[in-house]
Amino acid sequence: KIRLAQLTNKCEDDDLEYFISESAEIIGVTGQVDPDKRSPKELLEYIFRRLVDFKKFDQGGGVEDVPGNNQAEELAKIGNSVGVSAGAGGAGAGAG
Repeated sequence: KIRLAQLTNKCEDDDLEYFISESAEIIGVTGQVDPDKRSPKELLEYIFRRLVDFKKFDQGGGVEDVPGNNQAEELAKIGNSVGVSAGAGGAGAGAG
């Protein structure tokens, strides 16, 4: 969270693509995306899809309750990294 806050303070509006790429690296999703699909748009798409999956799984009582789910830790890590609470009604992002 500290690294994300530092990045946020460092970047200006013109640095959006850099901010997205660096944020994806900090929260550990860059390695989950194919090297030829690491544009800022594709990184955001990956992150949002994972967050939606996380929220869907949580609606049924928890990620760990889904049979055959081997991605529970990864989804929780992404959700926590961007400040999304599994029990919250809406998605939110925060640096602190």
